[in-house]
Amino acid sequence: MRTKYPALWLFKAFLFCSLLLAIQACEKDVDGEDDDNGSGTGGGSSSGNYWVRNDGQRIAYLSFSGSSVKTCVNGVVTTGTYNASEPSMTFIISGNTIKFPLKFGGGKLLVGVPDQAVNTNNATEYIKSDNFPCNGGSGSGSGSGSGSGSGTTTPKKGTFKIRVYKPTGDCASNSSWGQGSAFVGNLNAELYGANGSTFQNFINTYGPSNNSSATYWDYTSSSNAIKLNWELWPNRSSWPNKCTQKGTATIDFDGQVKQITIMFQ
Repeated sequence: MRTKYPALWLFKAFLFCSLLLAIQACEKDVDGEDDDNGSGTGGGSSSGNYWVRNDGQRIAYLSFSGSSVKTCVNGVVTTGTYNASEPSMTFIISGNTIKFPLKFGGGKLLVGVPDQAVNTNNATEYIKSDNFPCNGGSGSGSGSGSGSGSGTTTPKKGTFKIRVYKPTGDCASNSSWGQGSAFVGNLNAELYGANGSTFQNFINTYGPSNNSSATYWDYTSSSNAIKLNWELWPNRSSWPNKCTQKGTATIDFDGQVKQITIMFQ
């Protein structure tokens, strides 16, 4: 998604860093620590590799397993991708890809902020943890001494409130067929159901009339939505790349009402 206010976006990215991972701010360049294994991965890809924040400000956990990483803050789990070759962890929030640089060394993990955020503060330090207290992160046995803590995870369900602004300027529709259409493409919400996922479609090929005096259109999903998908572009024969808007968003916790704004320039 594009915005006319890059400074505001940077601020939002910084807030995301603070709230999601309880990382208030830290520099991307972290020097003075030797890697555990010389490769910079620090074994982050091994199963059951748990870490806990070490500055006493807030309880926050990380769990690395293969190419996945999970965060646990206040009982809420968020899943992202772990890249051992950099190393880094990446999350997709409201269609925005946000990457956190990592530094393993000396039995500790230092987490940096993404490029979109302010990088004028110290790295946040994590140390090894014996458990990951969210969604069966650790298991325990009873009786015979055998047990499993893997469990099953139900997707978080909530509501999406979407506002799509009418394309303007060089993104404006120039369609003259019938009433024309302001934009075309697909906008749908994936819904959670006992027998599998279903879809709630808002836009399928043609959007609202280009002749409408409205400057934006609002859509609200079902309250059991788990994911939003969109790919929209102006209804015209050609348009700049910036006009095409494509992304996904997911619900972070049960009952969340997530606001999504889509603009074409």
